[in-house]
Order: sequence, then C-alpha cells, then structure tokens
Amino acid sequence: MKKTLTFLTALILVCNSGYSQWTSKDFGAKLSYCWDILFIDAHTGFIVGDYTDPNTQVDYSRIYRTTNDGTTWTKVFEVADGVDYYNLSSIYFTTSSIGFVVGKKNQIVFICKTTDGGATWTSTTEAAVFNASTVFFPSASVGYVAGDFSSTNMGIIKTTDGGATWTNISQAAAAIMNGAILDIHFLDNNTGFAVTVASFGNPGGIYKTTDGGTTWTQKFLAGNTASINSIHFIDATNGFACGTTGDVFKTTDGGNNWTNISLQISDDVHDVYFFTSQLGYVASGGAGAGGLYGGVYKTTNGGTSWTLDCDGSPNVYLTCYALSFAVGIGYTSGISGYARAINAPMDINETPQTYTNLVIYPNPSEGHYKIELEGQNNCNVEVYDVIGNLVLQNKYNDMRTIEFDLTFQSSGIYYLKLTTENGNVVTSKISKN
Repeated sequence: MKKTLTFLTALILVCNSGYSQWTSKDFGAKLSYCWDILFIDAHTGFIVGDYTDPNTQVDYSRIYRTTNDGTTWTKVFEVADGVDYYNLSSIYFTTSSIGFVVGKKNQIVFICKTTDGGATWTSTTEAAVFNASTVFFPSASVGYVAGDFSSTNMGIIKTTDGGATWTNISQAAAAIMNGAILDIHFLDNNTGFAVTVASFGNPGGIYKTTDGGTTWTQKFLAGNTASINSIHFIDATNGFACGTTGDVFKTTDGGNNWTNISLQISDDVHDVYFFTSQLGYVASGGAGAGGLYGGVYKTTNGGTSWTLDCDGSPNVYLTCYALSFAVGIGYTSGISGYARAINAPMDINETPQTYTNLVIYPNPSEGHYKIELEGQNNCNVEVYDVIGNLVLQNKYNDMRTIEFDLTFQSSGIYYLKLTTENGNVVTSKISKN
C-alpha cells in the first residue's frame, strides 16, 4: 500500500474489538499520518509517516520501530522540513536485517536503508526526479522504486545490486501509462505489475512487464476516472488490486484479465492482501459520505461477499492506509495510529528467510514430513494453520533429521517456523493433501 493523493485532518485511529479481535493501539509516537506499516516477525515492526508540530508548524517524516510487538516504539529516523521538503511513504525488508524506506526530498527520490534490522538508517537522494511512493524487492539483489513527479508523470528506478546503485527505467513505462504509479508488485525479478492514479479524465490502470521493466503492456483500465491504489499477488496466477469508491479487482489468469469484486461502499480502498484465492483483507476509508466509516474488510469466498472486520468508531472518521500480517497477527495503520488483530491469517512470506540450509520433504504430503537441517542439532519447530492458530510445537535436541506429523489436521496450507539453537529463523509454506 502506498500513499494516496487524498489528504485528511489528523484523527486518532480506532478499531472496535468486536470483529476478529482487532484492538486499537496507542504507540506513543507523534505521527499525523501513518502511511505504511510492516511487521517482519511476531515482535519487530515499523511504522512510516508524517508529523506536523502544532506549535512550530514544522513537518517531520519519521520511522518508528518496535521490538516487543508494539508495547513500546522508538523513533529510529527523522528528517525535518526546512529548505527541503521531505516525505517518507513506503517500507520493505529483503531480510531480517536489510530494509528500505522510500519517499521524496523535494521532487527527488529519497531512499533510506538499514543493515541492522532497522535500528539505524542511512539516507541517499537519488538523481531520478520523481516522488517515490512504493518499493518492492522480488529478490535480495533486484528491487524497484516507483512513484510520480506530477499526476501525469511517473517514474521507476531499478537496482540489481541490492540497492547500492539505481538505474532510471522510467521511459518505457511513461510511454504507455496514463498517470502516476501508486504501487508495484513483482512475481520474480522480471515479471511485475504497476498500478496508476486517474489523471485528467484518464482512469487508473494495471500494467505488466515480463522483462524487468524494459517494456510494459496495459492489462486493465478502471472505470470512469477511478484510481487503482494497490496490487498484490498470492501466486503467478491469482492477483488482486483495489482502488477508489470500494473497487477491488481480481485476476485468475496471471493479470491478463480482471473482474470487479467491489465492496459496494463509497470509501476508497487503499490496500489489499490475500492469503488464498478465497481469503483476503482490504483497508479502506477517506472518501465516504453519509456517515460511512473506513476500516478493514474481509472476504472468505474470493470477494463474492465482504464483511466489516475492523470498524471505525462512530465518533471518529477512520482511514486505514496499510495492512501487514506476520505470524498470526494482523496490523493496520492510518491516521495517527494503528490497530492489531490476534489470530489474523498469517503470511509466512512476510517473515524474512535468515537460514537457508533446510530441506522439507515430501511437500506436499499426506501429513508426514521430514526436515534435513544442516549444521544444527537443536531447534524449535512451530506449525501454524492459515489463520494463525498454532497446531504443532516441538523442541528437538541432537537431531539432524526431524520428523513431524500433521495427519490429524485437515488438508490445506500450513506454515512452518523453525528456530535454531543459534537464534536463526527459517519459515516455509507446507501443503497437506
């Protein structure tokens, strides 16, 4: 999810706990807008946003970090407007140690990087002239940053060396895209998608590249003058996008064709995240009328129907800008705060891989699995179902080959989290027939 073009009065984010145990959290930080949120494991998370000091009217862009699941937050980076105008809007981690936050310094791409898990950040201003609104790394070495210079001009830069250097690849995309890029998502180093804002009567669109951004093709245009704000794929076939006035779009053929599975609300939808082709969430708010409030909506049937999972207070007009899920916990951030849900569906891919000498077989299986773990004798194994329930937990000592049994569980997708004696963590998706 990336920052939209809508600006609202700063209010407190509140979510009722009567849905999927969503609860509002006061993280004690000074942010007027929480543009993006990311938890990289069950304890470590980041919020990126802006704050305007009411006394001095100075604007700040800040990064906050928690290492105790949001109990306390520490400001780990800040830039203040003065001669230059800053804005940070999107965060992405490639490992548990290396992460990037992007935004703008005046009209120039501004990139912050951490190599110590977000404890400290260094910043660079890239030569590319546009406001970065989104960052995505399909691998540790290849990454993309995209955004806009104005409502009609977009920009993309690319790295192939883990962010050490960047190349401007905007020209090919600018030749086909009608508006500024709001979000990007790549399936691998070369195949990816970009979504755009509506501008000057042109609707937002979905665009695809299969050659690492060298060329792009238009795959979909939203109706009328609607923007498309965010895009997410669960695999190479199934993807989802969202936009203005309740629009959510779905593809089942790799992004070549899209259908509208709208929420039937007047609020904008800012972020979308699906765990399976049936189970997904969206974050909304900011453009409703007639007493409607934003929040988090959930579907369990691929968008045929939606339920309000996290509602705004009747006394507060709520805008949710971003979603993040890690190890069975869900998070949403928006205006001045965030909310947390226990037992939200977990996405194991949001937990970075930090230990790779592991083999799981057979996978899929009828329920019996073996793990070959090179160089480690002691470890802890946890297995979660798709909604984050812990279904198995065992400690193994002095073993190079680990066996565990899920025959008592239903068929479907499960998530393995293995912690070694050295504190390394590896996560993997496993399938039971």
